[in-house]
Amino acid sequence: MVLFRDTMSNELLKNLIKKIELTYGSIWRASQVLDVDYSTLLRWRKQKQKPNTGTLERIAEEMNRNDNQD
Repeated sequence: MVLFRDTMSNELLKNLIKKIELTYGSIWRASQVLDVDYSTLLRWRKQKQKPNTGTLERIAEEMNRNDNQD
């Protein structure tokens, strides 16, 4: 069961990175706009690190703010 949960988590993380890249053009640009270290986003993309809740909340708020401006 733990393996299944990890697989889902990895899939969600992949989808998040895709959304970030589509929204901002690259994770480098996203790191500037979202005020998140580029190395952090790169580790997420390479699945070397999982995001913490605080960082996810900040990213979600900023992305929602950007969506509402369109």
